[in-house]
Amino acid sequence: MNVELKNLDTLNAQVKVTVSTPDYEEKVNIGLQDYRKKANIHGFRPGKVPMGVVKKMVGKHILVEEVNKVVMQNLYKYIVDQKINILGEPMISESQELLDFDTQTDFTFTFDLGLSPKIEMDLSKKDKIPYYQINVDDKMLENAHKYYTSQMGQYLPVDAVVDLEEMLKGDLKELGPIENPIIASDASLLLRVIKDEEIKTSFKGKKTGDKITFNIRKAYPNDTELSNLLNIPKEDAAKLTSDFELSIAEIRHFADAELNQELFDKAFGEGNVKSIEEFNARITSDLQVHLKQDSDYKMSLDLKSYLIKKSAIQLPELFLKRWLTAVNKGNLNVEEDYPKYEDELKWQVLKTHYAQVNKIEVSDDDLLNYAKEAALAQFRQYGMASIPDEHLTSFAQSTLQKEEERNKMHDRLMDSKTIEFLKELITLQEKPIGQEEFAKLFEEENK
Repeated sequence: MNVELKNLDTLNAQVKVTVSTPDYEEKVNIGLQDYRKKANIHGFRPGKVPMGVVKKMVGKHILVEEVNKVVMQNLYKYIVDQKINILGEPMISESQELLDFDTQTDFTFTFDLGLSPKIEMDLSKKDKIPYYQINVDDKMLENAHKYYTSQMGQYLPVDAVVDLEEMLKGDLKELGPIENPIIASDASLLLRVIKDEEIKTSFKGKKTGDKITFNIRKAYPNDTELSNLLNIPKEDAAKLTSDFELSIAEIRHFADAELNQELFDKAFGEGNVKSIEEFNARITSDLQVHLKQDSDYKMSLDLKSYLIKKSAIQLPELFLKRWLTAVNKGNLNVEEDYPKYEDELKWQVLKTHYAQVNKIEVSDDDLLNYAKEAALAQFRQYGMASIPDEHLTSFAQSTLQKEEERNKMHDRLMDSKTIEFLKELITLQEKPIGQEEFAKLFEEENK
């Protein structure tokens, strides 16, 4: 076994890996013996196929497979042992000579490597980036008021349909010469979800005790909605085209709750908020938590952009374009799409550099806590806020057993930890900003 490294320039290198018979012979023989044991060939008893026949059938295939395994194992071992920082993956060189596995016993493979550039950049408090503090304004408070009054609101009985926002209750009966018509007793219809505007408008002015006929398929073209409304299997709902008659037993209109002590107690617990001023203060505090997440995200983008620009690092562009084309299996317009990848690759280089130099690491406990937070956020989306810690831990551990999910979480945590470290080295210039103006910053960047 022989491995040789040749630096072509500061960003590109070639590695030649040469293997000879002693490097792969034993593994090839084991592969042949395994095949012989399992081979089921007409005219021979299982496990008794002559080795000459086995070699003729699969000898070359096994040789190629085992040689490749030995080469790749030793290539990556060399890269790790020599602490070579590479970008992407090694690629067989375009200058690779053709190999003849029928006649050769020594094989030389040539690989191209894209090298990670060296980072020589000092950061200090003289380096400055903006930190946008989003103000909680009157419009945001107004929207929050609407959210809470809507959430705590309720449907109240009314005499008639007025604005097509009502909920109707009554019996739905399938019409027509049908042997077993569908009857849905005490069905509930939200008028605003009816898709056909003509049918929806026909409900206007209807009162309790009235009957109305409409085509159920036009009103509810979605099979799932129709299935839930009539309490029938989805496959049966898919076949429905009939007219139905609704006997209106009850009409209710949604009314927002009032901003009063009852609402405060329901929203934040009894006695915790006692006035509109305290209510606004609590809303402002909660909003600031979410807005800080937006501010931190924008800061992270600006920090990455600043570091990429200041470092002025160069990448092995030709190599990376070859590699990106290969990993995307040709489904990539490399000249057009490469710029989309370039800044991310540069940030990966910078992140890896600072993590290594400053020993920034993600521990198993970090990963578990992160996975638990992600799990809790997921449960909260379904209205489950109080989850026992043992259930969260079990869910998180199950997620982390999936290699792809674990790698994603590890990368996000490393990203976050590195940014937290770097922002302490520089100056964050606080800039108050309105939410609309803040949103425009992203619009301008996207342009």
